[in-house]
Amino acid sequence: MKKVIILFLTIISFDTSIINSQWVSYIHLGDALYFIRFQTNQEGFSGGNCSLFGQSVIYHIYQGGPLGTVMQTHTNFIFYGFHFTNFSNFYLCGSGKSIVKGASGVWGFETVTKSSTGNFYDIYFPSITTGYAVGDPPDNIYKSTNNGYIWQSVNSSANSTLKGLYFIDDLTGWVCGNNGTILKTTDGGVSWSIQSPSAVFNFDDILFINSNTGVAAGTDGSIYKTVNGGLTWIAKQSNVTANLNCVYFYPPNYLWAAGWNGKIIKSTDTGETWFLQNTNNSTEQFNDIYFPSLDTGYAVSSEGNMYKTTNSGGGIVGIIYNEVPLKFELKQNFPNPFNPVTQIEYSLIKSANVTLVVYDVTGRIVSTLVNEHQNTGTHTIDFDGSNLASGIYIYKISAGDFTDIKKMILMK
Repeated sequence: MKKVIILFLTIISFDTSIINSQWVSYIHLGDALYFIRFQTNQEGFSGGNCSLFGQSVIYHIYQGGPLGTVMQTHTNFIFYGFHFTNFSNFYLCGSGKSIVKGASGVWGFETVTKSSTGNFYDIYFPSITTGYAVGDPPDNIYKSTNNGYIWQSVNSSANSTLKGLYFIDDLTGWVCGNNGTILKTTDGGVSWSIQSPSAVFNFDDILFINSNTGVAAGTDGSIYKTVNGGLTWIAKQSNVTANLNCVYFYPPNYLWAAGWNGKIIKSTDTGETWFLQNTNNSTEQFNDIYFPSLDTGYAVSSEGNMYKTTNSGGGIVGIIYNEVPLKFELKQNFPNPFNPVTQIEYSLIKSANVTLVVYDVTGRIVSTLVNEHQNTGTHTIDFDGSNLASGIYIYKISAGDFTDIKKMILMK
């Protein structure tokens, strides 16, 4: 076991006034980031292909800022997966089929390599003692039953690269990967049943909300959902064509998925419908997304950027049509009254810098839905009042010289 060398990292300063505007670039770390996870609402870890002084490092992030720490792992691995088992213990997996265990500021590491090449891409511990890791074939699933100290190959009967996994207990779990692969075990990996949908996509992530309801995300904007434990998987309309690398659930019914071309999508009905959120970026490749609270979320990218939201990613942004409207207009939200989501539509006769802000009756800003330059057309955005009390709220649009105000009623 080696002690951690800790270096202080000063987070790049940012304009807090724009944090309320959906997703904004929060930190640029310069190295590819493949994971972000929080152990509490205030502190977490991020990393990937990150190095300092010739050693792989991960970043210890404090949500309150402005300082974080750089932690040297005494390895030279690229880390793709990260998982907490409890408050003090966590595991990383990555290149060379490596697994690194961290505990209470003292690190030990064990490299598991059964072939000359290959990586682990995800790791999951359903309990403190039992863990699983997935990666490249031929030995694409490994299991530990002794707190991650010894790992043994599990026969999956699948020759595809596996990218994601999720277990609801020590025995029952799912893995997903290339060529449309989805496998399920109910006996701790002794046997696996094939649950792949008929369409062939490369699945990059999978999660289950309970023993019946699960979601898998992958290439070409593919989102599949099951409500019977994986017996059948139904394709859902994601409204994006970019590859989706990750999916995250926040109770009771919120989901986010993120991936290439700066795409982040959100569902408010456990994956039935999905809507695009605004990141103001079309080149970012997001690899992981995490919400320590319903309002505050983070997404990390291959470009070394960490994005942040403090309003659940803002409203859900869409454009209905690009034809030039007859006039600037802010329409009444629908439905109204609403609980908890309503849609606001507005029209722009020319491109303009647009702000759309929601206030409570005291004049306090409760959400900034739009704060960007937008093109001519009729636009829609969803407002989610899940974390607000019932009552009257006011929404105001400013677009160039045009302003308008309307009221809406949240009734829970």
